[in-house]
Amino acid sequence: FMRLNTQPLRSTQFARALAVGTLLVGLMLSVKGQNLYVGHSRDAGANIERRSCTDESSGRWLVGDSHADVYANILGTYFSGKCLQLRDSTTGYGFLIDLDGGIKRNVVFRDSADFIARVREFRPHEIWISNYLQGFFQEPELIRRSADWSIVSYVLPDGRRTTDNEYGFEYLLSEYRVILQEANQLGTRVFIELPPPDFDWIGQGGLMWRDEVSMCAANWFSPNRQSEFQAVCDIYKNPSQVSRDDVERRRSPIVNRLRRLTLEFDNLVLIDPLKVLCSATVCSTHRDGIRLFEDDDHYSVAGQLLMAARLAELMR
Repeated sequence: FMRLNTQPLRSTQFARALAVGTLLVGLMLSVKGQNLYVGHSRDAGANIERRSCTDESSGRWLVGDSHADVYANILGTYFSGKCLQLRDSTTGYGFLIDLDGGIKRNVVFRDSADFIARVREFRPHEIWISNYLQGFFQEPELIRRSADWSIVSYVLPDGRRTTDNEYGFEYLLSEYRVILQEANQLGTRVFIELPPPDFDWIGQGGLMWRDEVSMCAANWFSPNRQSEFQAVCDIYKNPSQVSRDDVERRRSPIVNRLRRLTLEFDNLVLIDPLKVLCSATVCSTHRDGIRLFEDDDHYSVAGQLLMAARLAELMR
């Protein structure tokens, strides 16, 4: 058998071990208020676990574009995961909407017939719709130019094409009416999110959340990273604010038409995020140092949880 070495560590070995231990402890200590290096830090809202809507047995359906992806966490949190997000051939990328093109995009409408057939078959008790309506249908002079794309035309299912945003939105509302009527007969409630505030924050040089994690974290170990991007990180971390009056003015053509639908259908509920995300006078990307938006128009996880906490009030 091999004989174990039970001799005491020599002084040089002990000194090396002590030096390594000291270095490891030093990595966890603060140098001038910043970590030597413990990985990139994240702001508070980024550490919250996201929920999803993947319950195949749920009669609570969520449809829409990337804003519905964000809304999945809101519903998943509020309803403890009892919801199902749909995005397939019956819904389109955004609900009854597909986008075609790159920087210059076309809104391509889907016929609602396939979705209505699905509703008749499975009889959901709730349908939640979250689409970026102000990005697709707002008056051109009111659209924020922070996005790297714009809508140039609207294509109907029969191939007809128009550049008139009002005509395009009226067509979408006509499809909503067909769905609302069918849902009303089945006892299904329909929830539509009104346009949230949007900002020209990223367009002013701010960074989207995923970029901040790698580029704006303050580590003494990588000082060049912080100094190289200091100007843009300052814009990113500082709140962007717009007046609530301006938000209301810009979204009013869309909001007014949706509110008129509530006079026709008592199974329609409108969810207004301004009641949660804005004060009486200002809409901001931050609140109490916590970021509520992860870019110009999508809620951060902290913003999503704030919406989830107030959802019962918004549904009244």
